[in-house]
Amino acid sequence: MRLSIITYLAPIIGMLMMALHPASAQPASQQEIIARAEQALSDMKTMQADFIQFSSDGSVGEGRIYFRRPHQLRIDYLNPETLSFVTSRVWIHVDDKIDKQVTSYPISQSPFYTLLQKEISFIAEDVMTSAKIKDGVASVSMARETGEAAGVLTLEFDTLNWHLRRWIITDALGVKTLDLYMVHWPGLTKHGDPDEARRNVWMEMEELYKSGKVKAIGVSNFQRKHFRSIEKTWNIVPAVNQIEFNPFQNPKELRAYCTKNKIHVEGYCPFGKGEVFRNRGIVDT
Repeated sequence: MRLSIITYLAPIIGMLMMALHPASAQPASQQEIIARAEQALSDMKTMQADFIQFSSDGSVGEGRIYFRRPHQLRIDYLNPETLSFVTSRVWIHVDDKIDKQVTSYPISQSPFYTLLQKEISFIAEDVMTSAKIKDGVASVSMARETGEAAGVLTLEFDTLNWHLRRWIITDALGVKTLDLYMVHWPGLTKHGDPDEARRNVWMEMEELYKSGKVKAIGVSNFQRKHFRSIEKTWNIVPAVNQIEFNPFQNPKELRAYCTKNKIHVEGYCPFGKGEVFRNRGIVDT
């Protein structure tokens, strides 16, 4: 079965977009939201980044992106070493290192088409673009009805710093998938056993993953004691544990546990709520 190029590439779009940090003033209309995103892309010239991709079968891939606007893009999957993508002005070439073959697609039929144009525009004849802000989240959706990239790509940004927080892919059949769905807090229950509550929640997360609606499931703020609640009964290991990580918060034992169980550690609050900039020992170095 030949997979659409969007199957390979759509999760990488978020990594490219995360390099953008527009000003924090909040637009009031669809046109202003779209224009702000277009301007942010236009301002970006070069980027190099490592990425982690969660596939629909639960596998995890790692690699590196090299990007120089407007036309040069290279993506290498390094762990495992399976694919490489290289663009020209017209084509995107997919080097399948397992089957040892190269397949080429028109750039216009790839999710990267907008990023690789000299003049950035989310508006096109074959694309229906919409945008909105709700509950502090700005969403920009681009829908294609035909071609290899048919479907809807929705990008979600927080309106405080305009960082990309999530992207949702809806294929041409109307099937929605989330790249990553997480339990935000280990939590405590006022009624019953908190360990049992965590086990029940993780069982529901596994069912959600099996339904195909999410590509990966994970947890946030879980310490070692919280993992003990679910590790004896889990069938699917959390793909990610999102924790505070900075010079003042470096839980080495927890990180070692996650590494042993192939749970990726994702850090938040890297500046320690501003304490990094007030610590002379760090600032002076």
